[in-house]
Amino acid sequence: MFGKQAALAVVYLVIISIFLGASVPFLRAQEQSPSADNTWVFAVSGDSRNCGNVVMPAIAAGVKRDHAAFYWHMGDLRAIYGIDEDYKAEPEHRGKPPDMQAYLQDAWSDFIAHQAAIFEPVPFYVGIGNHELISPKTREEFVTKFQSFLDSPVLHKQRMADDPKDVSVHSYYHWIQGGIDFLYMDNASQDQFDAAQLKWFEGVLARARGNDKVHGVVVGMHEALPWSLALGHSMNDWPLGVKSGEQVYQDLLDFRSKTKKPVYLLASHSHFLYE
Repeated sequence: MFGKQAALAVVYLVIISIFLGASVPFLRAQEQSPSADNTWVFAVSGDSRNCGNVVMPAIAAGVKRDHAAFYWHMGDLRAIYGIDEDYKAEPEHRGKPPDMQAYLQDAWSDFIAHQAAIFEPVPFYVGIGNHELISPKTREEFVTKFQSFLDSPVLHKQRMADDPKDVSVHSYYHWIQGGIDFLYMDNASQDQFDAAQLKWFEGVLARARGNDKVHGVVVGMHEALPWSLALGHSMNDWPLGVKSGEQVYQDLLDFRSKTKKPVYLLASHSHFLYE
């Protein structure tokens, strides 16, 4: 079910068929012509800091070659704590180390120009990671800078359908595509998952439970839930992470048990690739 890997340190997964479309014919993405066995694909990776301007073009090429329905980034866009190696090597710097303050002002614009834009016209969904919150960066700045991604027509329409009063753009979101509810959760800092995000998450699951057009759930996040295979580099690393992560895990178990709809989890923080 998992295929193709790009070079270097970035995780790249092509989901050939999340639910084996040959035996589950409802998995027919309206946005994309399905193959003969009703499968469709999307791509996901994370942690493109330090080498993103090198690796991401290769991933974008693979995404287009394989006709992925969308690309999903799991966070850690640029290093922020220091100047990314690939940024230093860009021709416009003429081999001279760029100024740190100038880098901080340009880092996310550089990501958009050199990493996100090259995926067009493939839809690009962006997630927040812990490097997006290294000082002086903040969650608020991230939401503002990436508003066009976080409030894209697809995500805006979904947010309004869920709650017409929810006019604020968030660092967490979801959308429904091809019969699958895709959720991105923000666990980029040790104050997450907070009560507001948990309430939103449980509301999404409740609606998915009663929606006959939703046949499965895929949850993406930067750090893995507690007690995962990434135990040493996951939400186990802080008390609220354990408590709130266990709640999310239990909610997903209950959802799967009561609905018989499959659930998949994706994370990137540990830099692992499982096939």
